[in-house]
Amino acid sequence: MKVYENVQDLYTEITAPHQDIKEVDAWVVANVLSSNKIAPALGFAPTLVTLADGFNRQSKEVIIKSSNDSHINDFKRQCEQRYLDQFSKRIGLFHPTKNKGTASYDTVDLFVKDWVTTPQGKDVIAYNLPVLVDHADNLEYWTLSQKGGDVVGNQRLIVTVFQFRTSTFHDLFVFGVDDAERSRLELLYKSKLGLRPHLTNAS
Repeated sequence: MKVYENVQDLYTEITAPHQDIKEVDAWVVANVLSSNKIAPALGFAPTLVTLADGFNRQSKEVIIKSSNDSHINDFKRQCEQRYLDQFSKRIGLFHPTKNKGTASYDTVDLFVKDWVTTPQGKDVIAYNLPVLVDHADNLEYWTLSQKGGDVVGNQRLIVTVFQFRTSTFHDLFVFGVDDAERSRLELLYKSKLGLRPHLTNAS
């Protein structure tokens, strides 16, 4: 596990442009777990940061060695804002031939009940962070269909979520999603993510 001397060193590294899509950061900060107590075995109070790369389905955990609470809180806010600002760039047709996933849903609403907000009103997005949304818009889907490139049989959307507690990625298929439904899901995600301090409370 890599250890960083301070927050700035880590921030500089993870906010470098992604190798596949330059408009987004190399890594998403999925969770930050801070400790105010010195760990006897380490000799310092560690901050554990969980990172995810949805494009390459990679995750890693790193340690920040020396940081005060104000620096950690600034780091959380900056990373959360960058994630929100770049979220739309994580939506696009990235894997047009992908046809298998962890689960599938016939409607956006059914997907939301399992992975965003339960019917009881509980937000579960903190543990199911969306790191990629794979979708062919109406024009792209029409083009794929004309070329015989529609491998699923309808205009599917795939949300790749990262669960930091188990360090696992899940591809979740939603069938029959046109541009209007995709926009509705995007707006829902942004409203939930904007109100949810996931880097603070997900632990």
